[in-house]
Amino acid sequence: MILSSLINRILDRDPEKSERLAKYNGKIIQLELLPIALNLYLIIENTHLNITHESNIPADAIIRVITHKDIDVTGDLVFLQDFKNRLSEIDPDWEEGLAQLIGDPLAHQIGNFFRQANQTQREFRTQFGRNITEYLQEETDCLPTREETEDFYKAVDKLYLDTERLDARIALLDKTNT
Repeated sequence: MILSSLINRILDRDPEKSERLAKYNGKIIQLELLPIALNLYLIIENTHLNITHESNIPADAIIRVITHKDIDVTGDLVFLQDFKNRLSEIDPDWEEGLAQLIGDPLAHQIGNFFRQANQTQREFRTQFGRNITEYLQEETDCLPTREETEDFYKAVDKLYLDTERLDARIALLDKTNT
């Protein structure tokens, strides 16, 4: 696949960083792009990625893009996050390399799609964090709110100061009694 060749050429430009991918050898990420009816498998083979339309082996993680604002991620999320972090360390100009193979207009459209997907992923992560926090604070009462936490720390500080004052008073009384 042309995309595999492009990605692997880019990875080859930075062998030190691409070596870090070897720890994921054999891992598979399924990418379902529902808006364009495309299903891809990213198979990690040592320091390279093989992108295919089929895989006989189940994916370790599945990224399902329903719309550019609705993304569903399942599977080994720890692996996926770690892989994303490793991949983000490699910072080539993907769009330029793709443009050399398929032309500027199409490469720009693909670049826009991935930029939008990245923005949506950031927005999703932020909103998901807010929702989890709100659920744990309001529904389950497992986490304190920011105000409750601040009140607690103020009470601890006040108790500390009160204890210091009491300790000073006791010391003063001991001096006057002796």
